Amino acid sequence: MPFNAKNFREKLGTIAKPSMFDLHFINPPSAIFIEEDKKVFGEIPFRAYSSQLPGINLDTVERRYHGPQRMIPVGYFFQQLNMSIIETADYGMRRIFDHWVTKIAPDKNGYFLNYYDEIIASELLLKVYKKSPNIGSNPTDVKPVRTYKLEEVYPITISPIVLDWGYRDTFSAVNIELAYRKWSIV
Repeated sequence: MPFNAKNFREKLGTIAKPSMFDLHFINPPSAIFIEEDKKVFGEIPFRAYSSQLPGINLDTVERRYHGPQRMIPVGYFFQQLNMSIIETADYGMRRIFDHWVTKIAPDKNGYFLNYYDEIIASELLLKVYKKSPNIGSNPTDVKPVRTYKLEEVYPITISPIVLDWGYRDTFSAVNIELAYRKWSIV
């Protein structure tokens, strides 16, 4: 049977578009941010242009009962989540995450760390949509297809920001790697 583009499109149906998402931190650690940072922190849903759906790995051990070894699942662990955020003109996004990491480990030698409950955001909601939440006159018409809830979120890596005289017509971004305790679909 020869290839038929019309049949292919019909069988394929709809596809997920990776640009249809938004994310929101819920209850960030308030002691970390100065008043100026709170306003900038609220802009993250509008500036986050790249992220990932959370991943999961099975933790396994090798066992040999008889014959070849088997990989036996014994638990699971969650992968870190990366996100990229468009930087503000005064590097406010970088300042926020620098403050957060500094509050987690105020002593650069690593001897003194703040308590875990004081440095986490209680949740990060990552919503994916069929169509853009910005399209249409009524934003309540657009419902997320799925909402991922990441619990006990905090930054573990702030990547360097590239500065280059040749990048005149682009924007700076801060890349953040987040750790979290677990995720679920709500």
